[in-house]
Amino acid sequence: MTVKGGMTPYYKADGRLKFAKELVDKHPDVAKIIWRFNRWHHHVDYRKFKANKLKFKKDYERKSDINNYGMELVKLDEKEKKTL
Repeated sequence: MTVKGGMTPYYKADGRLKFAKELVDKHPDVAKIIWRFNRWHHHVDYRKFKANKLKFKKDYERKSDINNYGMELVKLDEKEKKTL
């Protein structure tokens, strides 16, 4: 609420409450409106979905190798740690 952004006007005045009400209207089984941090918020209880299992499409080919995106795990000595 302190940084300008594309949704800022939507949250002005009672916009947060409107947003929360829209969500609760669409998903009353998992969403509710709560008062937190001196303003209205939505709260979603995701426990309902905890037992869901991932289902792959029939034509999906699972890759066996791990992609670390070029990252490496390195151990720093004490001198290097102090420079961070």
